Amino acid sequence: MSDKRVLSFTVELADEGERLDKVICSVAPELSRSFVQKVFDDGGVTVNGKFYRVCHINSLLNKIICVKHNLRI
Repeated sequence: MSDKRVLSFTVELADEGERLDKVICSVAPELSRSFVQKVFDDGGVTVNGKFYRVCHINSLLNKIICVKHNLRI
């Protein structure tokens, strides 16, 4: 049985225009970009409750990002 960890945050103006994987890594530096890509591939990233499998989204400002992963830190 794997325990899923959840990271939830709202994108601020300073991160607007960045790739979502880079934003996630800046919020959670313990997660590598390659690991975050695997989380995307596994359907573990939502933006305002909608699943995303791509790292580039036109506008992230004020959107709620949720990342579910099983990395033990």
